[in-house]
Amino acid sequence: MSAILGGAREGKYVKVEGDRLKHIRALRFKRGDECKLIVEGELFRCKLIKLAKDYVLFETIESLGKREAKRQIAVFQAITEDLRFMDVAIDVLSQAGAKELIPVFVKRGISPKVQIDKRLLRWQRIALASMQQCERSEPLYIKEPIKLEDISPKGQGIALSLNAKAGIKNLEPTQEISIFVGPEGGLDSSEEELLETKGFIKVKLEPFVIKSAFAGAFACSIVQNL
Repeated sequence: MSAILGGAREGKYVKVEGDRLKHIRALRFKRGDECKLIVEGELFRCKLIKLAKDYVLFETIESLGKREAKRQIAVFQAITEDLRFMDVAIDVLSQAGAKELIPVFVKRGISPKVQIDKRLLRWQRIALASMQQCERSEPLYIKEPIKLEDISPKGQGIALSLNAKAGIKNLEPTQEISIFVGPEGGLDSSEEELLETKGFIKVKLEPFVIKSAFAGAFACSIVQNL
């Protein structure tokens, strides 16, 4: 069963209220049932002790600790014309252990003039839902979109490219890594050159071509396990 995002902890008790009640009621919890709660960045095994009209009260049984990734990975994801692909990318990046996602405007993607504020709210909701499903201590942090020329990698910078000679499995990863994921069809030559001046090195995923929406998660998962 996936974890549930709880409220603040008061001693050994945790109250869940507001929109999160819908999830609990949908699961048909009853008094005495046990579940996992994410509370203040920590995972707990809890027991439901009171089910009221406007809140549910849990008692913590034991701490299961923090669920944190091995490496701090920021993913720079090119924004395509179809914004729905980001819904998928966010979900799988969350499961793969990315720390943050920075959407990036590129030539083969959506125009920077397009307003995506409402989409950002949707993406944040998806990140929270995925956090509970995969039992992360903290959600994938989604930042405001930037232009390609404004990219500043954190730690070691790698760019996924079909033209790279080195495979990602040959990487010697540092604790902090930035992964750039381009659009379907890749970047144009000037954009690739720009990334190189920013300190990104090109690597490829093997053995097959992977869709942009999934490539970042594949790369992230591989790097987390090196």
